Amino acid sequence: MQLRLSRSIRRITVLTPAGQTTLLYKAPKKKKKKTSALLKPLDKTIRKLGKAQQKSVKIYLQRHDKSKRKKKDGWLRDLNYNSYRAAKKQLKVLKLPLLR
Repeated sequence: MQLRLSRSIRRITVLTPAGQTTLLYKAPKKKKKKTSALLKPLDKTIRKLGKAQQKSVKIYLQRHDKSKRKKKDGWLRDLNYNSYRAAKKQLKVLKLPLLR
């Protein structure tokens, strides 16, 4: 049975006439904030950058393997193009406008 309780309720304990107690509900402890408010935007930006780089490397490796399978030394021939495509995907993940 799922109880819908107010956030202010921390614990529900039942007392028996014999003096025993049983705990019915205990609210989970609140997690401490691990980042200060001043550094939160920086943390968010760095995390976004890391995810974009991870995506870029994944795309590059996929294209590298595909080029390697298609032609002899194909990975070397397609190095510039594969890097360009991966960087383009990275900008998409970052959602930065392209410079023209």
